[in-house]
Amino acid sequence: MQPKVSVVVPSWFKKEGHDGRYGRQETFYIASECLNRFIEVTPKELYQLILIDNGSDLIDDDINNDNIRFKPSWYWEQADILIKNKKNLGYGPACNQGIAVATGEYILNMNNDIVCWDGFVEELLDVFNQLLTPPVGMAMPALEKSGIRFPEIMNVKKEDIDMKTNAGQYGSKAQFGSAWLMKKSLLDELFKRDGFYFDPQFEFLFKEDRDLYERVYQLGYMSYRTHNIRVKHIGNLTVSKFENHHEISAVNRERFNKKWNIK
Repeated sequence: MQPKVSVVVPSWFKKEGHDGRYGRQETFYIASECLNRFIEVTPKELYQLILIDNGSDLIDDDINNDNIRFKPSWYWEQADILIKNKKNLGYGPACNQGIAVATGEYILNMNNDIVCWDGFVEELLDVFNQLLTPPVGMAMPALEKSGIRFPEIMNVKKEDIDMKTNAGQYGSKAQFGSAWLMKKSLLDELFKRDGFYFDPQFEFLFKEDRDLYERVYQLGYMSYRTHNIRVKHIGNLTVSKFENHHEISAVNRERFNKKWNIK
């Protein structure tokens, strides 16, 4: 059976250089907890999981953080489809690989540091049932803003999250690149026109999502944020591990401004 949603999650875990405020190998620590939460709260019949190993070298024997409950082998074994790259191709190119092999009616593109609660995928799907103008091209969740940090946020139950503020409201021109849902047919339309899903000129990180939004708008669709569900985005975990991420950001900003004629 065709899955309703194909979930595309690129990941990059290194033995060295991925430590931080959450201890050794913090990138994997948070990603494994977030993936486990997604699996726990999302009905399996709803989705296929596509993981892209973007040049990781972290193995089970490397784990050196007492807080880590899972092994790298466990993480990759959760995939219905696993794509392994010998080196880090960058976020956009890795997503392109995942979307290309996806068979779902919808694509959920998601960073690996998103903490979700039950109803996450279902509420995003429901946005496409709303008669909104312009029509829905992309659906995104609202953000949980309590200020509770990881790992404490993992113990917060959905009923303790403010899900009532602006409930039933849909914010237009939403631009949350860390978790969004689109129909695969619309992504394929963009691919047919442009030759790619994410524009590969935006190397590694920054602006690849903003470029995608603009291309969706060109086709007459809109991106909407639903206030019926919230997620917690830990943020800046993988990007902070690039020593030259400020330089990459500056180059991509220039490329984006040139492409879209922004002065």
